[in-house]
Amino acid sequence: MLADFSRLTAVFVLVFLALHIPAFSQRDVTVIKLPEDSNGEHPFAAFPVSGIRVVQVLPDSTYLGFAQKGMANRVVKAVPEASMTACLQTFFDGRYRSAYTAQGKTLLLVVKELRINERTFAMKEKAYTRLQAETWLSNDGSLFYKATDFDTVLMRGGMDVTASHGKSIAKAFHLLLADLVSRVQQMPKDTMALLAAADITAQAVDRFNQPILTSITSDNGLWMSYEEFLQNKPSVTSYEVNVNKKKEVSFFEKRTDGTLEALKPWGLCKEGEWYKCDDGVLVPIEKEGNSIVVSGSFEGRVKRNKQQFTNALIGGIAGGIVGGVITTSISAGQTVFFYVPYYPRQEGAVLYTRIAGMEKNQPEASVVDLKSGNLFF
Repeated sequence: MLADFSRLTAVFVLVFLALHIPAFSQRDVTVIKLPEDSNGEHPFAAFPVSGIRVVQVLPDSTYLGFAQKGMANRVVKAVPEASMTACLQTFFDGRYRSAYTAQGKTLLLVVKELRINERTFAMKEKAYTRLQAETWLSNDGSLFYKATDFDTVLMRGGMDVTASHGKSIAKAFHLLLADLVSRVQQMPKDTMALLAAADITAQAVDRFNQPILTSITSDNGLWMSYEEFLQNKPSVTSYEVNVNKKKEVSFFEKRTDGTLEALKPWGLCKEGEWYKCDDGVLVPIEKEGNSIVVSGSFEGRVKRNKQQFTNALIGGIAGGIVGGVITTSISAGQTVFFYVPYYPRQEGAVLYTRIAGMEKNQPEASVVDLKSGNLFF
């Protein structure tokens, strides 16, 4: 009788969660707000500017990445509070307008990547920010010369890091401006090409004009480099595959003498499906607008998040009968999740990035970086 009651209790909780707990419905988002007012810090004392114009040329400007929300740390998309361009321009106007001088140069800021993410550890959380941008300068506000390329990743720790994303983005932009000021005096301005703002924007947009992003179909074969992937031209179309006991995949090409040569491709296309080769693992990837995303990365995080929260809650109410209720998730007290992409050598089958300097604090991978071809968050 007690077992039947416990089982009914667990089923009731499942139904209640499905109907009432947002962790089962990922339609909500987290809105990221940038600081509105100036904090009094600016790097323009040694290099005056008359104004900052912002152009964003992001692969997808509708969201910034992913955040964790609520007591269940459910994974949701992080979005700007208004259009990305308006948010960024409003931020720079409020943050730095008091430092502008009429005799200074006009700064054009071209934002090419702006991403955030979060990860929960045993006793803390980590927030991640990535900014990639170009700076251009003008004496008259009409023609600009390129000043700097900037690309950085910031990491911030804490107990609840979601509220810190706005400050981290502000810090990244401050570092960009400080980097510009530190290098601008050494620039050979007389040899630099001058471009109008519209031409600079078109130049940044042109990086999306890659055959892999514009083509409807892809040929079967191995892309031996990231450049081959971008050009949608696999150079190896006949190959052999071996999968070892650890589920690691190896590729070989048969030489004319019959022997096999080991290959290390960047990725492959098989029957229209794309995969990035990542140290013996095939990571499914796909096109999403102007981005190359890890297939199912968001859905996988949502699924694991739901199961972890549900199992923990039901476990507290129904005790040992959990294993009999959710047999596909629980086995001998261990939670095992299999989803696309499956990454067998990582605990919990999670695919992490390999960003230099972060060691074991890597965020979960969700995209292929258009600049490098590496997995990124």
